[in-house]
Amino acid sequence: MARRSSVVSFRLLAAGLAALLAGPGCGGGGGGGGEPVAIVTASIGDTPSQDVTSLTVKVIDLSITMQGSITPVSMLDAPATIDLATLSDLSQVLKLKQVAPGVYDTASITFDFKNAVCVLRGKTVAAALLDPTGLPLTGTRTIALDLTAAPLNALKNNHHNVDFDVVLDQSLILDFAGNSAVFDPTIVVRVDRTDGRQLLVFGQTITVTPVSNFSAIDLQTFVQESLGETLLSFDANTLFQIDGVGSTGAAGVAALAAEPAGTFVQAIGVIKPGASFLSISSLEAGRGTFGGGEDLVDGFVVDRPLTPGTDGPIVVFGSSSDAARTTFQFNQLFTVNGSFGSARVIRSGETTPRTLDTVNVGQHVTVFGALTGTTLDATAAQSIFREIPTAFTGVAAGAPVGVVLTLDLKRVGPVDPIAFNWANAGTAPATDPHAYTIDIQTLGASLTIGSGTLLRAFAFVAAVDDPNFDAKAIALEDLTGAPTELVLHDRAAGFVVVTTAATGAISFNVTGVQGTDEEATLTDLVNGVQPLPLTPDPQIVGDVGPLVLTLHHLATGTRESFTVFDDLVTALNTALGGTETVRDVVATGDYDVGTNVLTASDVTIVLQ
Repeated sequence: MARRSSVVSFRLLAAGLAALLAGPGCGGGGGGGGEPVAIVTASIGDTPSQDVTSLTVKVIDLSITMQGSITPVSMLDAPATIDLATLSDLSQVLKLKQVAPGVYDTASITFDFKNAVCVLRGKTVAAALLDPTGLPLTGTRTIALDLTAAPLNALKNNHHNVDFDVVLDQSLILDFAGNSAVFDPTIVVRVDRTDGRQLLVFGQTITVTPVSNFSAIDLQTFVQESLGETLLSFDANTLFQIDGVGSTGAAGVAALAAEPAGTFVQAIGVIKPGASFLSISSLEAGRGTFGGGEDLVDGFVVDRPLTPGTDGPIVVFGSSSDAARTTFQFNQLFTVNGSFGSARVIRSGETTPRTLDTVNVGQHVTVFGALTGTTLDATAAQSIFREIPTAFTGVAAGAPVGVVLTLDLKRVGPVDPIAFNWANAGTAPATDPHAYTIDIQTLGASLTIGSGTLLRAFAFVAAVDDPNFDAKAIALEDLTGAPTELVLHDRAAGFVVVTTAATGAISFNVTGVQGTDEEATLTDLVNGVQPLPLTPDPQIVGDVGPLVLTLHHLATGTRESFTVFDDLVTALNTALGGTETVRDVVATGDYDVGTNVLTASDVTIVLQ
């Protein structure tokens, strides 16, 4: 089921904005000879998915085309391997380029699926990746994109962002029982996003110039494919973690400059308006990065020794990679051995060093060391344990008491709380997942929180011997009204599904015994995956528009898209009146348990 969650040197010019815009570092494309140019950063991201652990594809071309032209402008220098499942909160930069000013009203993206890999939640073996006809997904596919409704108006001496957003809930039909995934990419191009989404940058340093707070890098993918040169800019507030040691501003730039050329960096930032570089808010470099030359384990601490000051073992549920980023393991338990006295424990967004006592049950971590099977040796001096804010989703017991919010946890990241040994998270007081205490500081001031409010806190777990709170939040969001997902898979054997499409509603009469490769479920953030009630008949109606509605015809390999629910109903009714039957349904919206009706904002139906 698909859910709707870092060679030629730049010249560092000091002559001001005009000189920066005319500089050579943007990769060509219409800016030469003193002609006016605009700057465009191309990026790729996705919508959140709790059900996909990894979805790795190769992008071999991105392009934009000016209105009235037939010549596309390529926004990609080389093929780029992307793990879409890691980009629910950030968009990865693929190119920063000068283009001719003007209105660009079409775009395209080309995927190569030859070595694509999809791993589903809870699975250790990759899913069979299929095309909409049910055949193995392979070869290339170019998707043309119409930007007429929201074009890129590339203005002279301005810096724009064109983000290719892969909408996973419309792109994937997942079959957990059969461990397969139908992938038919739905792309939304978002120009100059205003939602605060930040950009992820991977690469290797070429030059670092402390006097001007710039670094030229070879922009890369997480598997270190080169994408061309890009310029990063820093300021007094930029946070650095170099080899696991934190600093800010000038001290951080100096520490980065002290690293050898070719040091791997992973950074977060935004486009710099009116300038041909990216403005970086945080940067990690050297050891403790994807390109730092070490094996890694990434996931959630599910168990550890209760006694403070111990080396481990620490048990992590998650994934692993070798240093070369060629061998991966997913959804497994890993044993991590550390050294309390020498481990470098640091939190994302901080400069203060921590100890292994804060690598506590529930904490999301990435640990670097030497991996043998499912055991990571992180006992070497200064081995890096990187703590990442954990998403705690739960139901409030009541209004916060002072700064303390108490949650009945429903999810820790994507993991069910039952997977954690909370008894070893601390005893003074004991940690209770049904009464999990979070210091929310002033984060709840703008929210209305009472008993039963569904919330998600992004927090760092307290040390095992901390007597105050279980975790301390850095962000808090109200999830009231979060959608429910309805999934129905009908196969040759098993239950029988009779679909009725009438004005305003689509109903499913389900009888018989469910087959091993079939599914009828509801999923939400509170209850997780639950069986879909079959009485009364499950029904889907349309929410207020615009809606995202898709009808796939496997027999012809075609796809119809709609924004009005009754247009979908009419097309479905026509298809059902012929020889087609419903094979798969994925719909997301507001579910009413009393009527068994889902009021959907998006619906995907596959016909066979």
